[in-house]
Amino acid sequence: MFGGAAVLVLVSVVLLAVGVVVVGRGRLGGDTATLRVVRGGAVIYGVIVLILTALAVGSQLLLDTVEVALPTETFWPVLPEGVEMFPGGDARLVGGGFTEALASVTGLGLATRALLAAGTLVQGLTQLAVTWAVFLIAHRLLAGEPFRPVVRKAVLVAAAALIGGGILWQVLFGIGDFMAAKEVLGSVGWGWDESLGLEDPSVLLPAPQLRLTIAFWPIFSGLALAAVAAAFRYGEELQRDTAGARLMVPAETEEDTGIHCRLDALLADRDMTLTRLSELVGVSVVNLSVLKNDRARAVRFSTLRAICRVLNCEVGELLVLDEPRRRAGSGAY
Repeated sequence: MFGGAAVLVLVSVVLLAVGVVVVGRGRLGGDTATLRVVRGGAVIYGVIVLILTALAVGSQLLLDTVEVALPTETFWPVLPEGVEMFPGGDARLVGGGFTEALASVTGLGLATRALLAAGTLVQGLTQLAVTWAVFLIAHRLLAGEPFRPVVRKAVLVAAAALIGGGILWQVLFGIGDFMAAKEVLGSVGWGWDESLGLEDPSVLLPAPQLRLTIAFWPIFSGLALAAVAAAFRYGEELQRDTAGARLMVPAETEEDTGIHCRLDALLADRDMTLTRLSELVGVSVVNLSVLKNDRARAVRFSTLRAICRVLNCEVGELLVLDEPRRRAGSGAY
């Protein structure tokens, strides 16, 4: 499961690049099968992670036998006095030994089981957070709107989960494995037959040792996702600008449309800023300024509907006939 999160981060970066292309062109273009595969794959992967995590946590808490890695001091078996081994080759051990033993253990205490289960749970939740972010990116790409605030927030949550969860699960596993090693290898005394020629039988077994080895790849992957989230923030602005350019056509210089926009007054009545309206409507501040300053030659109904819904007003309250033009027309008859 460790490598899975790194792959998901790489997929997120690739999807970000695709999102920039989509926003720039205004459409997805080409075959969408790949994105559908990514979205479906994220769902399948998430379900698998969820099931495996639930099974692992359940087995660590409920089953009598638990698979665990026992951390030990560097150890190599010592042959009893009178025993000689005849090597089958020229290789000879000159130093070192093993520092971990993979074992099936029964009778572990509840505290040890809880730590191991907590590490597994945190690891699984971290994977799910990253998977959810990849799913959202692919889903919004297929919808033609990859840069939505909900996607950026999901990527930020995934980044925080990778950094915090990646460290936490390693600490939980390190302490849990050490407690398991103490329960299995720890002793309060020895009894042995002196005829064996052993002065200290403790040399026959390795001693448990706390070993907290923190792998930094979750931190680096989380930082990469945080950078992706920052890029998505700029992508939101790009998407607003391009969407606004398609939904609102600026008037030519000195062109008088005869329509006055009361956006300034409506915003003032509601104590709302143009920036806040931009966030709620999904149109850039620049394009809203075009509308507010009576420089828009054409506006799509969807844009008007979004603005009126946010401001809780009618179209007739937002757009009115220019008063000077109305008075001039009345005087002509």
